[in-house]
Amino acid sequence: MKEIFTEYVVVGSGPGGASTALELAEKGKHVVILEKGPRHPITKSKIDAYGIYDKWAVFSRSREGVIIDRAITLGGCSVVFSGNAFDPPPWLFEPWGIDLSPYATEISREIGIAPFSDAFCAPWTGIQRLREAGDRLGVDLKPQEKFIDETLCRNGCDGCMTGCRNDAKWTARRWIDKAASLGATVITEADVSHLEIKEGRVQAVHATTPDGKLRVDCESAVLSAGGVGTAVILQRSGIDKAGDHFFMDPMNVIWGMADEPVSTGTEMTFSYACDTWADEKGYILGNVSGKGAWLTRFMRPLSGWPALLQSGKWDRMMGMFIKVADDRVGSVDARGQMTKPLTDADLQKSREATDLAISVMTQAGVAPSSIRVVKSIGGHPGGTAAIGEVVDEDFRVRGIKNLHLCDASVFPKSPGRPPTLIILALGRHLVRHILEP
Repeated sequence: MKEIFTEYVVVGSGPGGASTALELAEKGKHVVILEKGPRHPITKSKIDAYGIYDKWAVFSRSREGVIIDRAITLGGCSVVFSGNAFDPPPWLFEPWGIDLSPYATEISREIGIAPFSDAFCAPWTGIQRLREAGDRLGVDLKPQEKFIDETLCRNGCDGCMTGCRNDAKWTARRWIDKAASLGATVITEADVSHLEIKEGRVQAVHATTPDGKLRVDCESAVLSAGGVGTAVILQRSGIDKAGDHFFMDPMNVIWGMADEPVSTGTEMTFSYACDTWADEKGYILGNVSGKGAWLTRFMRPLSGWPALLQSGKWDRMMGMFIKVADDRVGSVDARGQMTKPLTDADLQKSREATDLAISVMTQAGVAPSSIRVVKSIGGHPGGTAAIGEVVDEDFRVRGIKNLHLCDASVFPKSPGRPPTLIILALGRHLVRHILEP
């Protein structure tokens, strides 16, 4: 067994791990970053891209059949997210007196988060039809804040969820690489089995690597392995309360054929969305490229194969999505097995949002008879080690002095929005709070 020592060990290299590790490295701390996945190359191959996902995305499911996407790679899910940035909702950690908005503002300025310009979006005739239809129905499809530099982005690529081949999209790899340039040690393909805990302190982190067993002795540890991975490691380390109360923001994708040619086959997914009801009703809806929506149908193979008949008719395809903030009902066990029943409230929100999206699409010229819905695709797992339950207001695991968590597992409920910017802000808050109390 190989043994190394560090001040801080950070498990996971997604937004939480990258934010925490970089902040610590910039403060002169010695950091070791352990990432379960490799540094997958980003290629033009869809086969390579889906290899980034846990179980190729299609087979990563709860016992109930809900698809739960996770990326196991250096940079985590930021490598395959749509690049959307949402500010932390003020109510998320309000009961604990925690305001992440100053950090989110700071990070947005540093990265250059902004929506696509009108000029960039001008060729997208399909989304303009959806926006006009939405306006008539009171659905405000607004330009979305993006972690994307449009000067590097290839208009019509829509490859964010398979990895950005033009390096236009910010990913956590940039911050991991910067931390490494400041002296942090990055170890990929390090599958953490458990934490060695004695007398209320983490003594070491144990992992398996291609070179054999690894033991990392540390002064402090930060788990940022995501809503599923963090829960698994905690349970394997004797923290039995972890893993309960699981949310994952289920999404439906709606697809149909337009009455005349449009450009949605090459538009950028989730570039426009309506969040009017995000807090009040718990759902958002937005655009999906027609081709992207068509491909999503194959995530449900039994219902997806008829879509082959429309292959190549990209200029007629239109798509939208809805995403709901689901109840924290479900669990993740120590083997990583997931249960995720959808409550009556979840299903009601999903039906209401889906009906609204279908109304927008039909108003935009989509034939009602062509519309198909792919249900229950989740991509934001969290809530499994929530503040007030597993961690305290300092995001420290209760009963363990030197173990903090920094990912969506600590969210007390679903924010109902893509969480990347929220988690980046959480990492900055966490480290500054630890080092500068």
